[in-house]
Amino acid sequence: MTRVIRLNNSSKQIVSFFLIFLTVSCQSIVEHAPLSNSSIHSLVMDKTAVFSSRNFDANKSIYVVSESGIRPPHLPLTSRLFGENGFFVTSEKDNADYIMFVISFITMPFKEDGRAMPYTAEYLLSMREEPPVVKPLLLPGESTKKQIDKMAKLVDKATNNGANFYMGANPISLGSSLGSGLGGIIAGAAMGVIGTATGIASQNNIKEGLAGLRFSIASNRSIGNQVVGFDIYIASTQPEHPETLLRAAIERAAIELGVSK
Repeated sequence: MTRVIRLNNSSKQIVSFFLIFLTVSCQSIVEHAPLSNSSIHSLVMDKTAVFSSRNFDANKSIYVVSESGIRPPHLPLTSRLFGENGFFVTSEKDNADYIMFVISFITMPFKEDGRAMPYTAEYLLSMREEPPVVKPLLLPGESTKKQIDKMAKLVDKATNNGANFYMGANPISLGSSLGSGLGGIIAGAAMGVIGTATGIASQNNIKEGLAGLRFSIASNRSIGNQVVGFDIYIASTQPEHPETLLRAAIERAAIELGVSK
């Protein structure tokens, strides 16, 4: 007689979470030139997971969560941007067809001398006032692909490949209380909105101006079925507002997944 093992919802969540990390190395790294009227370049790393089915349906709903912990928190502000770029997002996890596990960040100054560290996009979007424009990461003299890839690797190293991207209990209220400009962002770092140690970040010469969007999409209706995943990195040759960089990353994700507005 065949024994059937049934998992409750918590067990399914744990299994799905750990399957996200059962990935092989990226199959391809593709650089995309700026879209019209833009100075923003993108680097897309296509990652295929074990048991990947590659059957993402853009007409089905996604529930966007942080890729941290066994019970990752919902990211309402990041989710809103996905919705504005054509994704069918939902705020109800039980009703979602897919769970999207996201690490999204922008490197911003945390010292007056220009040293930077990655701040979660959800925190920056929650700030009461607009964060300052960031300097261009991309400079003449070296290929844009090499510059983006180099900074992405520095961020990976400083955050243990994203393991320390932790936003705390209530990042929205934290962001709303800290004020505007560089002072508010530095205060956010001191309050531990992101788990990257400032000492580690400063030792790795991280520069401002890199936006990262790393995500894996898993079915919310079955176990062991990761649909697709990408690491997308964005940088510009011109000063940009942080939200502009973030929107460019999500727009690139929409293009890669065949999502239309």
